[in-house]
Amino acid sequence: MKALITGANGQDASFLAELLVDKGYEVYGTVRRNSVPESQTSRISELHREKKVKLLYADLNDAASIENVVAQTQPD
Repeated sequence: MKALITGANGQDASFLAELLVDKGYEVYGTVRRNSVPESQTSRISELHREKKVKLLYADLNDAASIENVVAQTQPD
């Protein structure tokens, strides 16, 4: 099973990512590009470092970026 989590670096999304990884999901998460790159993955840095969550850039205000991420990951 594949899951796509928008805003994966947020508090609730980071807990969801951990739960889904523990349940055996292939997890993809979106993060926005911002001016402070080190804060983009602070909540999920361990999961990302261990390659348990794959991060992609997308912005919910940009429909094309969301469509691209969905097409690329094909989540269940």
